[in-house]
Amino acid sequence: MKIVWQIRWFSILLVLTTALLIGAIVFYGYRRIASYQQEASLRQIQAAGAIALQNELNALVDNIVLTAMIPSVKEVLRDGGAGDHEDALHAIEQIFTTSIRTRKYFDQVRLIGVESNGKEVVRVDRENGNIEIVAPDALQEKGSRYYFEETIKLAAGEIFLSEIDLNREFGKIEVPHKPMLRIATPVIGREGAPLGIVVFNIRFNDLVSSVLHDETTAYQFLITNQQGDYLLHPDEERRFGFEFEQRYLIQDDYPSVRSLLESSESFPVLTIGGRQQNLVIGGFDLLPQRHDRRVLLGVSTTDVAVSDSQASVIQWATVATGILVLASLVVAYMTTNFLTRPLQQITLAAKNIRGRNSVEMLPVQRDDEIGTLARAFETMVTEIKQTESSLRKTNLRLVEANQDLEHFTHLAAHDLREPLRKQLNLLGLLREQFPVVVEEPMSFFVGRIEQCSDQMYRMVDDFRRLTRLSGGELTREPVDFDKIIDDVLLSFEEQLKRRNVSLSRDEFPLGLSGYPSLLEWLYNNLISNALRYVDRDGFEIAFTAEQVEGSGWVFGVRNTGSTIPTDQLHEIFKMFRKADSGKADASGIGLSLCRRIVDKHSGKIFAESGADFTHLKFTLKKDDSRVPNSERQ
Repeated sequence: MKIVWQIRWFSILLVLTTALLIGAIVFYGYRRIASYQQEASLRQIQAAGAIALQNELNALVDNIVLTAMIPSVKEVLRDGGAGDHEDALHAIEQIFTTSIRTRKYFDQVRLIGVESNGKEVVRVDRENGNIEIVAPDALQEKGSRYYFEETIKLAAGEIFLSEIDLNREFGKIEVPHKPMLRIATPVIGREGAPLGIVVFNIRFNDLVSSVLHDETTAYQFLITNQQGDYLLHPDEERRFGFEFEQRYLIQDDYPSVRSLLESSESFPVLTIGGRQQNLVIGGFDLLPQRHDRRVLLGVSTTDVAVSDSQASVIQWATVATGILVLASLVVAYMTTNFLTRPLQQITLAAKNIRGRNSVEMLPVQRDDEIGTLARAFETMVTEIKQTESSLRKTNLRLVEANQDLEHFTHLAAHDLREPLRKQLNLLGLLREQFPVVVEEPMSFFVGRIEQCSDQMYRMVDDFRRLTRLSGGELTREPVDFDKIIDDVLLSFEEQLKRRNVSLSRDEFPLGLSGYPSLLEWLYNNLISNALRYVDRDGFEIAFTAEQVEGSGWVFGVRNTGSTIPTDQLHEIFKMFRKADSGKADASGIGLSLCRRIVDKHSGKIFAESGADFTHLKFTLKKDDSRVPNSERQ
């Protein structure tokens, strides 16, 4: 029987070795596939980032050129800032304030005239998060600054684009460092002579963060100027070294990049690979066909083999290999038993013949039986491989689809709003072109177009918020309802005073847990809804909190002066559904956002209404809404 045990252990060892080899091939093969996929993904991110930066800057250029064409701008500059232009100056201040508010990366917007050695006429600054209109006595002369001298030489519609450098105040580099990009265009009078310039100061780091969304830890961005100096680098010490007589050049770190710095192609791209890093870098013009300012944009990663999604698949492959090994051991043991049974029968037959005993029937079809078992085992292994390959391909497609969908959502939300913003600016420009007395139908139609455009802009913005609400990880924490309501009321303070709204508030409970940022968003929408749907002034808004037996705490916002038909109380929380109130400017998304926020808390939202009041109520999840007393603030 020794040969039987030798065959059995040899078969088990052979099957076990084969299973381990299959697992190793799957593991290392997937590492290669993941590396290739990562390179392709980095190329897509780099190309999309370059196009996004170009699109954003082109949109800014369109905005600044339109601003320079506004009649009130030319009117103020034509008289050198003298005369009675209070209304025109106020209009320009409002335009600049709107521009700097809509883009968080704007640092300063200025109108500078040629008179009085380039004296500033209007300047709006962003200081410590606040937007300030600079007083007339604080305006400065900028006639000797390089951007003024260069811009004043340009023709109408041409653009001056500065180098990206660190901002200076009174000749010294500002601390903390503030990388700045300046875009300017001349204001040309009727006779073709320059009247002044419009210049936008852009915080470069905020622009990059806004457009590229570089807060992710999956990859890192590099940006250099045409000379190779780092403008953006994970190591802040290596940024803007040329400002401190200590240059850090990308061609010193990656010599092959020299070809990109010397290339004149539109989008030359270079891939630099290593054992623990992939870098995709390419050069492009910030404003193609408008200015030849060129930069390099690179995307790199420090972990080729494992990302979050890849780690889960590799873990799955390891588990599947382990299961395959165990299954192979069982199959090998059973198979060797079955294969050695004919030998046992032959041995028994030999003993019987030697002992002259009767001989039982021998397995004469042994080859056919072994062949059938071999084919069955081969089929099992083939099916496992096919299933594993299918799962791997499906996972790769899902990863690609999720990345493409996330990138598309950001670009779509941005690109949908930009044409509407331009349309509103053009309509404002069209209104200023009207004579003092304009035909009533034309004024009516332009007004309706502005109203529809503004409504569409809010719908796109609300939809963008709705899509963002769907994802992300949140952690429950203690909620201070009074603080949340106070913070929200600050943003409506001016409107509430103007409409003489009286406020009241119930006593809110302590110790409840939730998502404070979402609850602040919820109260903001509920207050905005009340202000939109109440037509009169002097109404009331009450913040309610009531403990109901069996339901826990029920919160709400109650206002007088509006009503909702009974048959629409459930419909108003659906997407694009609005009460029949005649409010055409409502987007129909606000209360849908409220419902999604309450759903995040596992609660419910509902409405009550009477002849002269509307009460929107909501609950939080009852069994997970409180925190221990030791955690209360």
